[in-house]
Amino acid sequence: MKNLFFFLSILFLFSFCHCEQGKILSFSPKTKRKENRRLLAQKNKKGNPKKAYRMNSRAFPPGFFRKEMARLVIRLSKEARKQKSSFILITQNGNSLLSYDYPPRRPRIRYLKAIHGVGQESLFFGHSGMDKPTPKAEQKELLAYLRFAKRFGKWILVTDYCKDKKK
Repeated sequence: MKNLFFFLSILFLFSFCHCEQGKILSFSPKTKRKENRRLLAQKNKKGNPKKAYRMNSRAFPPGFFRKEMARLVIRLSKEARKQKSSFILITQNGNSLLSYDYPPRRPRIRYLKAIHGVGQESLFFGHSGMDKPTPKAEQKELLAYLRFAKRFGKWILVTDYCKDKKK
């Protein structure tokens, strides 16, 4: 039963992080409907619809998902360390949870105590495909969060997607 809890928590973590990265739409306020339709109608360069996540009729306050995600990670860490004190927790692509703001200045202390390191995909290459560089603005933001984590003694693990050995 405990293993099932950990598996479901990790699965939830993964899906929650990816939901945070998409456009979150709320259909409750009438004033938002036009904007939501516009977002849903957007297409990427290949002509495919861009990702958009429809939420139920409830509007969420800014930062709600980050706060809930941080709480889940803290709880997961506590439960895991009860069973095995040497449990290591490394988050993946969740760097915005490290701080309450951007650029990162105000740390989430309980969250930082709960994790051992952060993993980041596509820091320099692989953002929009194999061997394709990550946009400079996004690199700057990601590096700011990773440096912030390093200041607190967290491990930094980076995965870039490229075939060319020179990259």
